[in-house]
Amino acid sequence: MGFSRGGQAAFQLTQRPEVKAVVTMDAATPVPPTPRDFAAAITATRTAFWAFYAEYPDDPGYQNAITSVHRLIDVPEVPFAAVPQQMRCKTLLPLASSGSDKHVEVARRVSASSVVYEWLLRQLG
Repeated sequence: MGFSRGGQAAFQLTQRPEVKAVVTMDAATPVPPTPRDFAAAITATRTAFWAFYAEYPDDPGYQNAITSVHRLIDVPEVPFAAVPQQMRCKTLLPLASSGSDKHVEVARRVSASSVVYEWLLRQLG
């Protein structure tokens, strides 16, 4: 599991054969590559992943580094209510807070959910 820049690192680990699944929370885009190139690399991975992210309409920095890249990842968008059947998916978390408070809330909600760990166990089983 990786949060923010740790989410970026988790996606980079998907290139290693021993990595079976990753969960990311508001993975931030590295520079370089561009958000489009980063999203294309994520889309192309065969490793299981579930990427969580939020929208930051009032914060262009977060919106550009996080939301824009997740919107470009071409995998199914799934709800956070149950363990998804997909091995590669993403979830937009609708949160009321803003800026860094929202960013931290994404990590708090995801890491506290048993659904996420159930999905991880399914991928490893």
